[in-house]
Amino acid sequence: MIRRKLHSQFPLFFAYTLYSIAVIAVRLSVAKQPRLFFALYWITEIIYGALALLAVGEVFGDVLELRSNQHRWWRFVPATILLSLITIFFWRATYYPFGPNVWGALGAGAYSFGLGVLCVQAGIFLLALFRLKAFSGILSKQHNAGILRGFGVFGLLTMTAYVTRSYFGARFEDWFRYIPPGAYIMATLTWLTVFLHQEPPDRKPSATSEFVKNVAEGLSRDHEALKKIEKDLPPQLRTTFEAGN
Repeated sequence: MIRRKLHSQFPLFFAYTLYSIAVIAVRLSVAKQPRLFFALYWITEIIYGALALLAVGEVFGDVLELRSNQHRWWRFVPATILLSLITIFFWRATYYPFGPNVWGALGAGAYSFGLGVLCVQAGIFLLALFRLKAFSGILSKQHNAGILRGFGVFGLLTMTAYVTRSYFGARFEDWFRYIPPGAYIMATLTWLTVFLHQEPPDRKPSATSEFVKNVAEGLSRDHEALKKIEKDLPPQLRTTFEAGN
C-alpha cells in the first residue's frame, strides 16, 4: 500500500491493518497475566471493531455521498448504525455481564459490539454482492471491492462460527476456535491479492438506464421549478420571462 501510495487513499483501512499487527504484540506481552490480559483483550477488541467499522465506511463513502444527494435520509445511516451498536454494547454490559465487576460488563459489551460490527461487514458485502441498487457502486472500483470482500468473508464466516457455537453448544467448539483465524487469513490473502495490482483507469461511464432515468428526473424537477417561478411572477415580468424562453 505504501509503495503504491494507497495508504493516503485508504488511511482508515491502513490504520486498521497496522493495528491488527501491533495489537498481537501487545496482547502477547501480557499473556501470562490473566486479569490484565482479560481487560486488555476486550479494550483492544473494541478498538479493533471501531477501526473495522471506519474502514468499511471509508469504502462506502462515495456511494453514501451519491445516495445522500438523492435522498437526504441516507446521511443518517452511519449514525444510526453506530447508535445501534453502542446501544447493544451498553444493554449487554448492563444485563448480561461476564462477571460481577466492571471488566465482566466490559467483556460482554465488547463481545456484542464485535458481533454487531461483523453483521455490518457481512450485511453490506451481501447487499453489494447481490447488486442492490443502493449498494452496487461499491464494487465498481477494484480496491474498494477487494477491501469490502475481505471484510465480508471474515464477517460471514466468523459470525457463523460464533452463532453456531452459541446455539448448538460445545460440539462446535472447534468451529469457534479455528474458523475465525482461518477467515482472517482468507481476508488477508484477498487484500494482498487486490493490492498487488493497480487500479484500472477510469472509463467513461455508459448511459445506463439508471443514469438516463436520473437525468430525466432532474430535468423534470427543473421544469416544474421554472413553471412555479413563472406562475408567481407579476404579469409584466411574466411576459418578459415567456419572451426570454
